[in-house]
Amino acid sequence: MFEVKTVSSKLMLWAVPIMLVAGAACGGSSETTVSNEPVTARVIVTDVHVSADDKRVEYITVLTDDGEEITMKLGVGIEPAAWGPSHLLSHVGLGKSLGLKIEVTYVRTNESVTATQLSE
Repeated sequence: MFEVKTVSSKLMLWAVPIMLVAGAACGGSSETTVSNEPVTARVIVTDVHVSADDKRVEYITVLTDDGEEITMKLGVGIEPAAWGPSHLLSHVGLGKSLGLKIEVTYVRTNESVTATQLSE
């Protein structure tokens, strides 16, 4: 029925690197996916990093529905007066206690993740 043959060691030396390259090209995790396209999600704010002078938010960390935790800087289009430290810090407390979510639109690049829009 079946005939079993051995593979020469020379052929195996060529096959392994080719399979590794093909596997790396096809693989990848959604957590490391880079896209310059905006993504919008409802998230829980889990942490807020405030500037040394306590006047502006530099970064926020959010938790997505699929369990991914993303740290992102706030883009220039986000109004600092509306989304200041006290406002976002209150979302951390409400997110932890009540599961309150905000909507965030963000862009992920090789260098960073930037929030371009926030809404209640």
